[in-house]
Amino acid sequence: MISENSIREKLAGYPEPVLDACLRYRQDRRHEDLDTLIVGVLFFLLDLDPGANPDKLGDAARLREDLQVESITIAELLFVVEDLFDVEVANQDLAQVRTLGDLKGFLRSMSDSINSIE
Repeated sequence: MISENSIREKLAGYPEPVLDACLRYRQDRRHEDLDTLIVGVLFFLLDLDPGANPDKLGDAARLREDLQVESITIAELLFVVEDLFDVEVANQDLAQVRTLGDLKGFLRSMSDSINSIE
């Protein structure tokens, strides 16, 4: 179990909406909050304009071609998720993740493991 203070420490430096989404997800387990967290962390790692609205990205956005996401960025995102939710993600599990929707779906599918953060 990871504490709220620990989450705040791990997300220090991230935009406030990322922290808020993580804390809300911790309480309510709504997929919308997990999506906001995922996209917010991705925007942060890609150093995209923090004023941009990550919710405007469609699920069809291709990670590599449209967003210029490199493998190292996906790895960093997964490290954040693993650290926040105390889960492990095998790299080979990501082989079919090509779009933002794939990424969201993959992490949503881990929701049973993610529920362990209570």
